[in-house]
Amino acid sequence: MPYRHILYFIILVSSAMSAQHATLSGRISDAKSGEPLVSVNVFFTNTTIGASTGPDGRYRIDNIPPGSYELVAAIVGYEHRQMMVRLTAGAQAEQDLALTPRVYKSAEVRVEGSRAEHKAWQRNYKRFQREFLGATLNASQCHILNPEVLDFENDPSGILLATAEAPLEIMNYALGYKAFVILLYFSYTDQSFSCRFMAQFSELTSPQRDEDWAEKRREAYRGSFRHFLNALRGGRLNETRFAISATRGTGREYTRHPFLSPRWQAQLISPAADSSECQLHFPFTLEVYFDGEGDELTGRKYQLSYLSLSSDTVTVSLNGYTPHTVMRYGRWGNERFADMLPLDYQPPAPD
Repeated sequence: MPYRHILYFIILVSSAMSAQHATLSGRISDAKSGEPLVSVNVFFTNTTIGASTGPDGRYRIDNIPPGSYELVAAIVGYEHRQMMVRLTAGAQAEQDLALTPRVYKSAEVRVEGSRAEHKAWQRNYKRFQREFLGATLNASQCHILNPEVLDFENDPSGILLATAEAPLEIMNYALGYKAFVILLYFSYTDQSFSCRFMAQFSELTSPQRDEDWAEKRREAYRGSFRHFLNALRGGRLNETRFAISATRGTGREYTRHPFLSPRWQAQLISPAADSSECQLHFPFTLEVYFDGEGDELTGRKYQLSYLSLSSDTVTVSLNGYTPHTVMRYGRWGNERFADMLPLDYQPPAPD
């Protein structure tokens, strides 16, 4: 084939690929003055996709895969804004946002009891680290760089609440990411744990560690909810080492039915209007067994997770984004931030 034909082919393929992606741009301003805001982080929650505003307050994000995203605009000194956006293939979308200046509470000056308060803060911080970062080997290589932004409150009923006056800066040396995390809610007791946050990821680069990080990310993906979702959609649960059963409950009292056959498996998932999404529908709790890797948290040679839906049918993104529609227990419920991959992580084929 002549060289000019090869070049034409490459350009044609590149154009076709970029045509499948979307672009989002807009202006971020001060809600009171209307003046443009510079250096605002504008990103999609829990991804590496984002941009910063320039001197005119404008941002532009290119090469966005089609799908639904939670758009966030954040900068120190202002309340962050978030909203859902849906982008179709080839879309050129525009979204402006106005941010409200943040009002900080004046800190009390405490003289007496400061040492006791410091010790209490340290105890609470250790509990926060364990519950937020996790207890896996990855968590031992995950570090919060600015813990001083955290504040804790012990509720009279025994609940530990945590807030952060600024985004947490977290280095995950296990998976090779740096993350800025906006903590929305954190609540912990010995019996329950609840946490909501929005993270912006960026990849670390190191010639000495890039290959190791790539393998660690593949390990984090294997057996994950996203891995399961794509295997279920493709009818490849058996070959990817998953097996599922219908159960009633996940505690001491539950009824476990035999592994569901491929015919039943196909009825649990269906396409959605958006090709980047799918629909799940089952009225029972789904027990998900994965023997492709062991579970270091339980010592088992397999991983066991449970899924239940907020309604009989829910729509979820194939990248694993499920805003309050899918409840996860067992292995998936015990995974924490240190084992989290960005939603735009691309696993090696086949997934």
